[in-house]
Amino acid sequence: MKWRIKATVMLSLILLYLITALPVQIFVWGEKLKRQIMFGYMKFYSRVAVWVLGVEIKVEGEIPNKNVAALYVSNHMSYLDIIIFAAVSPSIYITSVEVGDSHGLGWISKLASCIFV
Repeated sequence: MKWRIKATVMLSLILLYLITALPVQIFVWGEKLKRQIMFGYMKFYSRVAVWVLGVEIKVEGEIPNKNVAALYVSNHMSYLDIIIFAAVSPSIYITSVEVGDSHGLGWISKLASCIFV
């Protein structure tokens, strides 16, 4: 029963993210401003998701300040690493064109300002 509550909350978070992110993508001009707003949205929703899932994040070392470029590489054992990165540091994700072309996940990726290669 507990997993159903968590799943419902997570789906609600995704829906709320989509509802709030879509107007930003439509009405905000300028990629830099869009990314700054989306960083805030992604950080907020990711922190809530981490809390709902009961994940404890332990950061070793210092997180680079947002004005310094950094590259994080993940082997994607799950989708949880994406949420954790977004909860800890502003992130732009690089993903495949196939993800961008997929239904659902592609739309979410585009709203999150992913770069498709």
